[in-house]
Amino acid sequence: MRAQTRPAGWPPHWSIAAARHGTPLYVYDLPVVRERVAALTGALPACADVFYALKANGNLALVAELRRLGCGADVCSLGELETVRAAGFEGDRLLYTGPAKTEHEIAEVVAGRIGLIVVESPAEAARVAVAAARAGIRQSLLLRINPGHGLVRGAMATTAPICKFGVDEADAITAMRLVCALPDVELRGIHVSTDSNVCSASHLLERAEYTFALAARLRAGGWAVSVVDLGGGLGAPHAHDGARVDIGAYGAGLRRIADRHPAVSVILELGRYPVAESGTYLVSVIAVKRSATATFALVDGGINHLYRPRLTPEGSPPPVLSTSRAAPRVVTVAGPLLDADDVLADDVLMPSPEPGDLLAIPACGAYGYSHGLHGFCLHPTPAEAIWDGEVLHLVRERATPLTVTNGQHLLGARAAPASASSSAAR
Repeated sequence: MRAQTRPAGWPPHWSIAAARHGTPLYVYDLPVVRERVAALTGALPACADVFYALKANGNLALVAELRRLGCGADVCSLGELETVRAAGFEGDRLLYTGPAKTEHEIAEVVAGRIGLIVVESPAEAARVAVAAARAGIRQSLLLRINPGHGLVRGAMATTAPICKFGVDEADAITAMRLVCALPDVELRGIHVSTDSNVCSASHLLERAEYTFALAARLRAGGWAVSVVDLGGGLGAPHAHDGARVDIGAYGAGLRRIADRHPAVSVILELGRYPVAESGTYLVSVIAVKRSATATFALVDGGINHLYRPRLTPEGSPPPVLSTSRAAPRVVTVAGPLLDADDVLADDVLMPSPEPGDLLAIPACGAYGYSHGLHGFCLHPTPAEAIWDGEVLHLVRERATPLTVTNGQHLLGARAAPASASSSAAR
């Protein structure tokens, strides 16, 4: 059982947003984003550059604010690329990543004059070289390297010594030789990212030490490494009293490491840290029911919009109730889906909810909307709003039941024969 964690009061703009735009609803507080970015830029060494990772939250208005705050953008799909273009990013402030880039994708990215492309293998680098030749440019690359057993991963590891990302550390020199022999591309450095949501500055610095040492070995072998991409991983608390990275200690340690490698610039691909604490998911209580000894608060949004509580149930924030009553009760908060796993919070001690109450799940500005199961049961996607500190803005309209069939087609008499479709596909 977890006790409800309440922020300092219930911010009035949460209730205003719900009244104006209904629930379910995401609200993002820009003052929090600005504070986190300011803390980052104030702590990091001058050689370090922050690229916001859109996979955490690709909301257009939020992305545009991060550009205004000086961040570059780490994108991994053509949809994310279109988003950063609409947000006003220049090509030289973009980094393109991803383990399975298609020919079309590579051609689009190269034609867009992206500053850096992270390649996962010499074969992928060769495909980039072909696209660069067609575009008449020389494309800058980073090679992703997957460390072996020598690097200890954290609790939320995103790689293992055997995994789909990058080239194995043991094969790095061979891979660099093959990439450097290609025309129309320039290998500028390496990319190493292994774990996520790390709240230990010392662990992050151990990972940085390992990556810089790897870069130094490659340089000693005659390979030019002027850029080291340390990936992401800076943790942010899921709840208001959760653990957070000591960004001052991390910045000071990274500065000491970078000072020993003056010819190397550093990239950090950060998604969670800048935006996680800015986001709140608001839902309305539809019904309260008992089942044996349990009390369920049934709400109008669930894992279709916020799946993260199912992935990290122990670290998920307990919901906050808009009203405060004297009688606390252990409550399970469950959504509207026809699935027993559609639970946002299990066994939370909170003031007894009633139909019509608002519930807020805080600290879900990262991997909230972007990780939802939006196609399940075809409930409309939620609206999104931004509080800029003074004004509340609707930045994504709520979908409606009428929009779920957009782009779909019934079988019709004018459908192309299978043979024609097959030949067209070839």
